[in-house]
Amino acid sequence: MNRPIPALAITLLASHSAVAGELYRCSAKDVVRVEDDGTVGRYPNNFWRDHWAGFLVDTDSGTIRRQAAEIEKWTVIQKGGTANDFVASRLPGLVSASTDLIRVRAWAEKPAITFIVFSLSMMVTGVCEAVQ
Repeated sequence: MNRPIPALAITLLASHSAVAGELYRCSAKDVVRVEDDGTVGRYPNNFWRDHWAGFLVDTDSGTIRRQAAEIEKWTVIQKGGTANDFVASRLPGLVSASTDLIRVRAWAEKPAITFIVFSLSMMVTGVCEAVQ
């Protein structure tokens, strides 16, 4: 006896979980900035690396929470998945999307989950782990 309805339900449930939002705990590993001479250089201290240490990213809602800070609601530009990045901007609009954004890469083919935060002339990179 053919049972198309249960098979369809299983397929829909499986595909829904693949596109559902994820919660990631991320930590900065490196921070660079554009120098006055146009080259890329390091900050003289760890302020920005510490600022982006141990933060949470909710890819479903676009919220970011850093240590004791308030929850920040970022504008989700792209939900992300197994073959494309989650992308969010600090403020709505194209100007902010080009100067203040976060990308979380959780691709199935990559061994690690990585992130990049770009803010005008600064770039923060690091790794994330999925939170259960």
